[in-house]
Amino acid sequence: MRIWSPFAALLTVAGILGAPASAAAQPRVDPGVVIEGQVGVRVYVTLNDEDIPYVPVTQHRMTMTGNDGDTIVVRTDDAGVITVLARPGEYRLTSSEPVSWRGTTYRWDVPVLVRRDMRLIDLRPRNAIRDGQTAAVRGPLPGPGSP
Repeated sequence: MRIWSPFAALLTVAGILGAPASAAAQPRVDPGVVIEGQVGVRVYVTLNDEDIPYVPVTQHRMTMTGNDGDTIVVRTDDAGVITVLARPGEYRLTSSEPVSWRGTTYRWDVPVLVRRDMRLIDLRPRNAIRDGQTAAVRGPLPGPGSP
């Protein structure tokens, strides 16, 4: 039986002792909201096909790299969602590893314009790079509910 002191519990909550990196809390902010000069960015990463309409991609590590060199490493939560605060600017959002699902591998490499009032980013099979493809998605991503 492990006995925790209040100090050890505080260090664990603060992320200094015993908390895995993937357990870091994501900020509670809507996409496009500005907080202290940073913009809320929300990304949904899901897979689907004719048989299964919604499969969240959980614990998927991605990197947001800005044109100015800013780099933010993020990971989807159990619902396939990433929420992060980032400085305004142009970024590339890339998968660190491919995701295998139903015999196909998927990864994403998409442009992201972080700005006030931006919409959420919806990553699905239609904007993924599959198996041996090398071409990255260019231009704006469709919003939620688009075909």
